[in-house]
Amino acid sequence: MLHTTITNTENLHELEFPAVDRKNSINIERPAYRKIGEILIDNLVPPQYIDYALKEQKIRKKPLGQILIEESLVNPEVLAQALSEQTGMEYFSIFISPLQEDIGIDMDPEFVRENECVPIRVTSEHIAIGITDPLDLNRMDSIARYFKQKAQKQIIPHVISTETFQRYMESLIKIDEREILSYLSEHDIDSDMMAMISNDGKLQQKQRKEMHASEALRMLFRKAIIEKASDIHIEPAAEGGRIRFRRNGVLSILTSLSMQQYIRLINIVRIESNVNVVDRHLPQDGRIDGSYLKDEKYSAVDFRVSIIPNWKSKHSLSDSIVIRVLDRRTSVLPLPKLGMNPYVLNLLNKFKNKSHGMIIFTGPTGSGKTTTIYSTMATINSLERAVVTVEDPVEYRNYLWKQIQINERIKFSFSRALKNVLRHDPDIIFCGEMRDEESAKITFDMANTGHLVFTTLHANDSIKSIPRLLSMGISASMIESSVLGIIAQRLARVFCPACKGKKCSACNYSGYSGRTMITEIFPVNSDTHGALKMAMRGEIIDARKSIADTGVAGLRHDAEEKIKQNITNIEEIERVI
Repeated sequence: MLHTTITNTENLHELEFPAVDRKNSINIERPAYRKIGEILIDNLVPPQYIDYALKEQKIRKKPLGQILIEESLVNPEVLAQALSEQTGMEYFSIFISPLQEDIGIDMDPEFVRENECVPIRVTSEHIAIGITDPLDLNRMDSIARYFKQKAQKQIIPHVISTETFQRYMESLIKIDEREILSYLSEHDIDSDMMAMISNDGKLQQKQRKEMHASEALRMLFRKAIIEKASDIHIEPAAEGGRIRFRRNGVLSILTSLSMQQYIRLINIVRIESNVNVVDRHLPQDGRIDGSYLKDEKYSAVDFRVSIIPNWKSKHSLSDSIVIRVLDRRTSVLPLPKLGMNPYVLNLLNKFKNKSHGMIIFTGPTGSGKTTTIYSTMATINSLERAVVTVEDPVEYRNYLWKQIQINERIKFSFSRALKNVLRHDPDIIFCGEMRDEESAKITFDMANTGHLVFTTLHANDSIKSIPRLLSMGISASMIESSVLGIIAQRLARVFCPACKGKKCSACNYSGYSGRTMITEIFPVNSDTHGALKMAMRGEIIDARKSIADTGVAGLRHDAEEKIKQNITNIEEIERVI
């Protein structure tokens, strides 16, 4: 369950953080006491959310934090950050920085599970420990005694969310790629597979479950989830094939495959993703539900499969498969934690409170556009404003919103969904992507008729979005009257805080730990009118100079600032911009 357990209290909103002065406890220099509700409001949680949760608390008799999370009013990371501010402990999130892989301490999994604590990193003098419940003094005492005995080092406590704790527990499960290969090598199932193909090119459900290679695919999926891979690439090689994972935006080889292993793996992917296993001449799209993994904790994970026929060399089966891993359990972090620069953040916060207009987010696939939109929308009071989203796929679940899943297989497209959205009386609409002229025109009509619209567009930067919109049939007057601002972004890896990029065990010798946003914004207003007209004429360089003269900085400027701050380096910036 995604909640922070708060013990020995009935009202977290009114709770004072008690003194920690026991012999074995962790010493914490606490700030002046503040109510957790006040801190959450300072972190852009609408005050109405706190009031609503307090009323619910009187009925449910549950901790305030638990109610806030169950009702999608606050996500676990925001609550953990607020507890960090309240208690004076540092905040740590696995979604920002990875855990040190080899801490050199023999951990008791049962103790870790019972006390919900995580070893974050170890230095020569300190050990950083993550704790889900810093208000439980008995648990704090137990954790302090345990790690003092194990490490003989000074303990630095951090507040973590239950989601960070759950991901740590998953990371304890080690899946060796050799195990995956062994399942692909055990028996000759190719003839059995083909024998079970029915007339329409599909396999019967019962037969599907009997496929031995399914276990290899399950293990591959679990490994991808545990290692936080965003994409799995299965592709042919000169002799056989290979599997690659994309982590933090960078592809790396997981393992090579023999010809037999490669053929078995692409066959089972085709079968389980419900695509036609006979027609191998056309691209196909499919999906595999999280229930395929036969583990309840993965039920919110989805796998989107894209198959394209590759150039045939020595063997006839040469599919190239990319599987997007969609883990909806991932928390949406506050925008400052994502690394958005203050200037862009300030304008975005102004735009989100408008009653109508459009905010467009641009950037390549995997640049975090949807995450930024969700982080922004999470700070809007959804109790008083109706929110409808149209997405493909729905990446994060929020029970305060009406979320519509696109399904092209049954011809339920963005355009068709958007035509029906207005019947649900929305104040705010999130259109996952303006894919074509029809969906773009409908989205602009909504922004022009009293709705606040968030959407994404594939363009290299904010200024180049203007000619892209014109090419989709959106008129210049419609752009001027509807668009509030266009935000372009990239995700760049940041230096490991332990070694500052020099490579160490804490960052698994990569030199990097987590990613940060590189952003720019094109506000559409009277100051930037000249730049807008230049962009409409295709004068991109002149438009960029003009907007810079108004004090609006571009992607390169934000990147240079992060290099000056020693957050990342020029090599990483050149890779993403």
